[in-house]
Amino acid sequence: MIPINLDASAALKGMRVKYYTEEYIFGVGRGGVQYYTYAMNDAEWNAYVAEQGGTLDYK
Repeated sequence: MIPINLDASAALKGMRVKYYTEEYIFGVGRGGVQYYTYAMNDAEWNAYVAEQGGTLDYK
């Protein structure tokens, strides 16, 4: 039997966003944008960025 379909997933992650799940759910993915929530409000985010020197390193 030769596999002809590959199930793969990719996501752009950010420091401010909480995701519905870190695990890929077959047929659903990771829940989608409608399930994202913010970990900080705007003021907290601005303070966090300032603490990091004004720029963020996503490496």
